[in-house]
Amino acid sequence: MTTERDRAISNWGRYPPGSGKEYKSDGSVLDVAAWREAMHTIIDSGFINTSLVNSCGDSLAIDRFTNGLRTVSLRNATIHDGTHFFITAFDAKDTNESIIFGVTTPNNGKQIHMNYGGTATSRVEAFIYSGAEISNGTPVTPINNNQRINTPSDIILVRDPTVANYGTVIYSQSQGLEGEKKTSASGASGDAVGNIVLKASTTYLFMVTSKDDVNHISVNIKWIEVEAVC
Repeated sequence: MTTERDRAISNWGRYPPGSGKEYKSDGSVLDVAAWREAMHTIIDSGFINTSLVNSCGDSLAIDRFTNGLRTVSLRNATIHDGTHFFITAFDAKDTNESIIFGVTTPNNGKQIHMNYGGTATSRVEAFIYSGAEISNGTPVTPINNNQRINTPSDIILVRDPTVANYGTVIYSQSQGLEGEKKTSASGASGDAVGNIVLKASTTYLFMVTSKDDVNHISVNIKWIEVEAVC
């Protein structure tokens, strides 16, 4: 004798005449009228729940300002999220005087992607040291690019600390010419490092040393703090 399941499998994808039902591939029966009514309720409410995921299984981000699928750059995305920070400094330095920033990274799973650069009116030498040992210094509060959110940074930052151990040089550069003063800050300029991902629980030194007298130096450090991906 033919069972309901047999009829479901043999009629999969077709409506039995006048029944208002459709047989599914697993042999079960879908009440089409009830399904349509439920869909109209969802659509009329204005909410259709969907989710897109990446290869890690994480939901793709929706931009908080446009409500669209996020396709903006990482820099702009982190500004929107309140996880993009910066500091700036400028000073007139004589030969072998320096502007030094000590940066200590957290150990909370976040990655610190940092850019470092500046300008000067004469020759300077720029260095980045990793694994430094420092004390004292003037605490510096990082500025959040998104002033509407103003989430605090997780790094500890000081200016002109006492250096007990410089650690390991991971970057060095010389820019500009001694004795050739400029009327604008164009003697030496540029991004010292385009983008460097810092290690966790590590102290770094970002140092610019003047190689001329009355050298007007400007330093800028920019970074983002993001959760590590899978």
